[in-house]
Amino acid sequence: MKTLFITAIAVLAFYLCPAQIQPKEVKSEIKEAKVFLLGAEITRKGKINLLEGTTRLLFTHLSSKIEKESIQANFGDGVKITNVEAELKTVNLKSKDSIRIARLQDSILWYNKNKRYISSKLTTIEGEIEVINVNKVLKNNMGGTTVVEIEKLSDFYRKRVSDLNDKIYALNEQISDNNNRIKTVTDTITALSILKQDKWFEIAVTVQTTKPITGDFTLSYLVGGTGWSPTYDIRVKEITGQIDLEYKAKVLNQTGEDWDNVKISFSSAMPTESQEAPSLEPWRLNFNSNTDYEGRLNEFRPNTINKSEAQKRSGNLALPEGVEFAEVELSPIAFEFKIDEETSIPTSGKPYMISITNYKLPVSYKYVAIPKVDPAAFLVAEVTGWEDMNLIEGPTNIYFRGTFMGHSYIKPQLANDTLNISLGRDNRVMVNRVKVEDSKGDKLIGTNNREEFTYKISVRNTNPGNIKFTLIDQVPIAQDDDIKVELLDLSGAEKDEFNGRLKWKFDLATKEAKEFTVKFAVKYPKNKQVKIRSDNRVAKYRSARFL
Repeated sequence: MKTLFITAIAVLAFYLCPAQIQPKEVKSEIKEAKVFLLGAEITRKGKINLLEGTTRLLFTHLSSKIEKESIQANFGDGVKITNVEAELKTVNLKSKDSIRIARLQDSILWYNKNKRYISSKLTTIEGEIEVINVNKVLKNNMGGTTVVEIEKLSDFYRKRVSDLNDKIYALNEQISDNNNRIKTVTDTITALSILKQDKWFEIAVTVQTTKPITGDFTLSYLVGGTGWSPTYDIRVKEITGQIDLEYKAKVLNQTGEDWDNVKISFSSAMPTESQEAPSLEPWRLNFNSNTDYEGRLNEFRPNTINKSEAQKRSGNLALPEGVEFAEVELSPIAFEFKIDEETSIPTSGKPYMISITNYKLPVSYKYVAIPKVDPAAFLVAEVTGWEDMNLIEGPTNIYFRGTFMGHSYIKPQLANDTLNISLGRDNRVMVNRVKVEDSKGDKLIGTNNREEFTYKISVRNTNPGNIKFTLIDQVPIAQDDDIKVELLDLSGAEKDEFNGRLKWKFDLATKEAKEFTVKFAVKYPKNKQVKIRSDNRVAKYRSARFL
């Protein structure tokens, strides 16, 4: 009796095993997508009717890029989840071009039939040529044939055989053409007949209830093949007042699932971490070199990294295809933007642009010029109160006075209380830097050469209003004790002793012009040669090096 009881329990356990319970396929729809910089958390919702006891629920045709460890399900009170399984399914799809394949196969039959017909004509013509050649031999062996008759027979044979050879050539060309067509059609059939594979995840959730339940459920999981990156539009009407900044997200959905009328949010969090053990790098402190004068368009670019490095940093999360990966610095505190309206983003290789929010920012403006490098004046917006805007470094489209000016790049991690944004060139401010050619100061003093250099820098404002201006230049720094730099005239510039940088800050009224002089001398031993870097605005090359 005891043995019978144990056997009955074993049989009952076998039939109650999740794998033996008849699965119930459940329909669900994607309702929410929280998109991370790499990856997204997808939330599906639906309704369910459960009977008392154990039920195995089956969710099919889900994204093939799901992270299995991230799957979560919630069926409400009274429903106990006892098991969750996920399996990647691979199915060979039958070709949808079966009708076309049948027609192509009929074409091959026709071409082969045509080849047989042409071959039969060739056989007939070749037989006729053989008969002509035999008759020609017989005629030549017969006596009593005059010369005239022989010439007539020769002309006849020559013309007839020539005509027949032309026909043979044409028929062979037709056979070759048929063979080419048969090969083309055969290749097409082969391509259409290749079995295509469809991959998807199938999630099975086993639940238990003590009574029949009808209610809502949610199923969420982390998925790869998607991500977002920030981009900005900055619009400036005039150099007074404020600027308009539109914060946008460039989204890529390659998950294999369409997002139709979905509530979307964008997060700066990283959902996965690399499993590789970390290493400790030296902790070095230095000054930021990214200052207000580094404002040329197209100047800043993020550090790009290859896909293998990006994959290492994202763990096992599947990465989008056909994109460039960049290394960006993030705030240690993650933030999230929620989009009010429902959004649709189909799964494809096409990026979609979604507006996150708009800011009207109080701002002050100044102009910055480094005429030794570029004779243009660049308008720079100094933005305060930007810390609460949750900016991530990214590219910026600049629009000034209704005109697209080009691209810039925002790097908020290098800003303090003021964020400097380059708005591009302004042709209404003219900057000129020229070298004054004067060899009177060039002298040989004892065992040393002494050379003088003079530069004139002029700035003119043709804007209708007054402007603030920062002008940058430099004097050389000696790297050898035998080289001496003597400063003769800096027009009141602030000088950085470390790098020789000169800076003037001043206001410039409308139609006003100002001029500055940079004059210095370089002294070095006459038996040594010192290379001076040629100024890029002068076509005369010197011999000493300026740093």
